[in-house]
Amino acid sequence: MYKLALLSDVLWGFGEGLYGPLYAIFVKGIGGSFIDIGIAYSILLIVQGLLMVPFGQLSDKYGKKPFVIAAGILFAFAAFLYAFWVSDVVSVFLTQALIGLSVAMAVPAWSIIMFKVSGKKKTAEKYGALEGSIYVGEGVAAIIGSAIAVFISFQVLFLGVAGLMILSTVAVVFMDIK
Repeated sequence: MYKLALLSDVLWGFGEGLYGPLYAIFVKGIGGSFIDIGIAYSILLIVQGLLMVPFGQLSDKYGKKPFVIAAGILFAFAAFLYAFWVSDVVSVFLTQALIGLSVAMAVPAWSIIMFKVSGKKKTAEKYGALEGSIYVGEGVAAIIGSAIAVFISFQVLFLGVAGLMILSTVAVVFMDIK
């Protein structure tokens, strides 16, 4: 189960890393300003911050796995929106709110799942490997995402993000957790 959690983390981090460093360029490309970029990022973080505790409470009541799965599906949906629907700053703001919602759903539940699958020995080391895998995935993906955006398109980039989020979620589906 630890290896599936590690795989899910790498895929999620890779998906975020594909577009993360290019996000501002995308928003500018559809007519957004630097202020719009700041507002969009603020929406993401505020939604996450406000909803993390309620989703943590709900995942304590109803189980962790359903919230992680729902979060992965929602994030993939948001990436599809970026690929096919987002064309102005208002649609960016709405889609950022969806991503904030998905992260708020995922983080409390996923943190507990990671702790549980790390086992009783070398818990901090294993947890570190799980968390570190996100950053390594994002770092490698940043280079690849840049190449996709330059040589292909942002649409293909966002479709790649959606695909990675779906794969990350599939890995969670096969984990024997509650």
